[in-house]
Amino acid sequence: MASPAAPQSASGGGVRPIAPQAWYIVGILTFLIGLSFLDRYILALVAQPVIRDLHLTDAQMAMLIGPGFAVVYALSGVPLAHIIDRKRRKPVLIFGVAIWSALTIAAGFAESFTTLLICRTGVAIGEAVMTPAAVSLIADLFPRERRGPPTSTFTSMISLMNMGSFLVGSGALAVGGYLVAHVGLAEWRWALILVGIPGFLAIALMLFTVREPERQIDATDEHTRSDFGSFVDYLRRHWKLWVPLYAGTALFATCSMGAVAWMPTLLVRGHGLSPAEAGARIGAVGAFAGLFGAFVWPYLSRRLDGRGTVGRGVLPAMAAACLVLLPIMLFGYTMHSTLIALVAVGFGQIAFAAAGVMPPLAVQIFGPSLMRARLSALSLMVMHLVASTSGPYAVTVFAARWPGDPLALGKALGTLGTICLPLAAACYLFGAWTWRREQKARAATAAVVTA
Repeated sequence: MASPAAPQSASGGGVRPIAPQAWYIVGILTFLIGLSFLDRYILALVAQPVIRDLHLTDAQMAMLIGPGFAVVYALSGVPLAHIIDRKRRKPVLIFGVAIWSALTIAAGFAESFTTLLICRTGVAIGEAVMTPAAVSLIADLFPRERRGPPTSTFTSMISLMNMGSFLVGSGALAVGGYLVAHVGLAEWRWALILVGIPGFLAIALMLFTVREPERQIDATDEHTRSDFGSFVDYLRRHWKLWVPLYAGTALFATCSMGAVAWMPTLLVRGHGLSPAEAGARIGAVGAFAGLFGAFVWPYLSRRLDGRGTVGRGVLPAMAAACLVLLPIMLFGYTMHSTLIALVAVGFGQIAFAAAGVMPPLAVQIFGPSLMRARLSALSLMVMHLVASTSGPYAVTVFAARWPGDPLALGKALGTLGTICLPLAAACYLFGAWTWRREQKARAATAAVVTA
């Protein structure tokens, strides 16, 4: 096992070979990110029975789904990522999986808002290690020019489980309903317990079958130091790329978080479905649409690259996703037809997939090797401090404009999209413009030095 203090250089001639275990590790990481999203979003599916049994308000449930999870997730991500960039990643990842799985199970025994909030806080701390560790590991398993497919595979699970978690959660609810008659506990409690168990099976797989790869230094890296001062200096000098990328993703994800949090409840209140029916239909439509979208946007990015510099198409592709999503949110979620609403869910998930797949790919393409975990964690921090805290809550604020309307949540989502998506697209396009200017300036400088 290589020490992080002695990273291996990838600057030699030829293409760096792919590690023997590379795709197996990607498979494990993909399974883990799926579990994390299932444990994260299961509460949105069972929101109605939890509200009833624990006597919660909609605002309290929005707190549990949004800020109660997101603030802790965001603030703990960067310190944990600092450890990931400097130490062995496998033990940190195992620790995170154990924490989030144990506290998802514990949430099944919660008896009040406070105990449920404590459990959600623990889940957030555990899950904060997942994406930074995975982005760092995948970058060391594959050479720079071949990271797109494994990154798309990993992030495709994010897109799949963004809505697919409701489908899997519906299955857990069904099993929970059977167990109620034989063991006791409400079915929503059994759902939380059941989705928390697989994490411990994944821990066993990692302990006995996964070897941590050696750290690699790309030939294009400007920084070969992992200390915090170097990280701050890098961000200061490249803020014209990272600030627009982070800001655009936060705005884009605000719409995604709002839709994920309230779409099941919209189908329950506005279309007369049960929570299990809503979860199954959203999951069946949204999961596969999201999976498709996870490969569409990286493909579009590569097409926009053309024969130019790798990464030129990343930010324009993200801007295109925002513009595709705008009419879907504005009109599709407000229809009285359940069929049209589900079609909108499907096309919306294709667009929302860009928010999951493209930021990690951008970090791997643009970011230095020893800073990828922190760049990824910083992206997640900004995204969740803005998106997870404001998205679900903003929907409730906008919905209050239509009191008594069963489609109020859909109209609120349309309002949210109208505000956030044009601003997100503008951020991405500005970032793309400044990055291209920087690349041209570097090329001109290199030409002068060579001459």
